[in-house]
Amino acid sequence: MAVQRMARSGRFRLWILILGGCAMMPAASSRAQSFPEETHRVSAEDLRTAMGKEAAREYNLMVTTTATRFATAVILDLVAQARSERPAGPPLLLHYDDWYESYRLTVGLDSSEVPDFIALQREYHQSRYIDYSHEGTRITVKDGTEPKQVIHVMAGWPPGDGVPDRYRFVDSAASPTMRVTNKRWVSYWLLQYSDMIVQDQVEGIGGRPLEGALGTVFKVIGDGRAVQARFAVSEDGLLVTYATAAKGIFKVHPTTVTSPDGVVHKDVPKDRDDLREIETRLKRKLKVKYDSDGS
Repeated sequence: MAVQRMARSGRFRLWILILGGCAMMPAASSRAQSFPEETHRVSAEDLRTAMGKEAAREYNLMVTTTATRFATAVILDLVAQARSERPAGPPLLLHYDDWYESYRLTVGLDSSEVPDFIALQREYHQSRYIDYSHEGTRITVKDGTEPKQVIHVMAGWPPGDGVPDRYRFVDSAASPTMRVTNKRWVSYWLLQYSDMIVQDQVEGIGGRPLEGALGTVFKVIGDGRAVQARFAVSEDGLLVTYATAAKGIFKVHPTTVTSPDGVVHKDVPKDRDDLREIETRLKRKLKVKYDSDGS
């Protein structure tokens, strides 16, 4: 397979979220690193339905450079259904077996063809937990517009003797080639606006492009820590992302355009005024305080 694994000890696997960036407003303290005890397990049928809607958009689902777009769309679809049926929760459980098999059937792959960033999720027994309840997602907007909805996403694996606290892999099928580091605990806030999606306060994800113009940008900081990413999709299916990656006191703020085939390009083309308008919207000032996070 095209993903080179660099650390695979232990039983668990963390799902990939490509490149976050810098937080809108740092929280004073982090929520306890624990997964919800009471959950509603999403059925494989509902997962396939949500995945099928996104697969119909006909972009490459086999590389990590489109993984965030795909997973976010599926989560938003499942949360919309859950809010109508169970507005107070409990949090959704996206079980690793259900995600793997639903993805495999949706994309139409034999088990041997499933990319490692999906297959390893099941191998390492990693599931997602999605809190969409009012009590669990309270925020105060300090600057900017109110989001349509707020979701807290958690992923990872339980601690224990001999359980790894992180791993790193290289996805050479992606363009550019991506090196991604995942820690045992991942958490982020998903804010849906009318014209963009924001992943904020990202914990536990890092990495960098290894080649091309983006690789040159990341030479400044090496493997950066993902904290926030803002993205929107153009009418012709291009994913525009504004992100910040940080390492220590250093930060980089690349704007990228990802084509449907999963190839990532640095900066917006000069002849695409529509994409420049999206970039301007993505860069607008936002400041959010996460009340339910104890900040």
